[in-house]
Amino acid sequence: MHCTTNGSVLVAVVADDDIVLGRQPTKQLPIYWKLLGGRIKNNETPEQAAVREVKEESGIDLSGQNLIKLGEFPQNGHGGEYVQYLFAVAVSGELVAEHRAGMVEIIDDSQEKIESTCFKLSELDKLPDLMDKHKSFIRQLQS
Repeated sequence: MHCTTNGSVLVAVVADDDIVLGRQPTKQLPIYWKLLGGRIKNNETPEQAAVREVKEESGIDLSGQNLIKLGEFPQNGHGGEYVQYLFAVAVSGELVAEHRAGMVEIIDDSQEKIESTCFKLSELDKLPDLMDKHKSFIRQLQS
């Protein structure tokens, strides 16, 4: 398969029964909660992109954490075909303490506001504005 982009990453950051999700509240409706992630930049490995994207979108530093690649999924987006890499990482409660306490707001490089917080994995089915594709990825995590 010919890729016209470097691909993208999604990262499930999990601490016990909590998962960190993010959203961009200034985007056009509908606004969904999603796994953290984004595009792989030039010369980055998917793992490096995962660490960078999580830091940029949530402030959580995954350096030195054990990222587990759960899969590679062919996608067809605006820029053509690419591969989306799905990672999971189990972290300590300390690393997500701020997210457990409430909403964390970050302004990214393109001046977009990103909100992130923790949700209970056991209650995600009750979250109506969780992106469907990401909900199915999370279900794979739980099985």
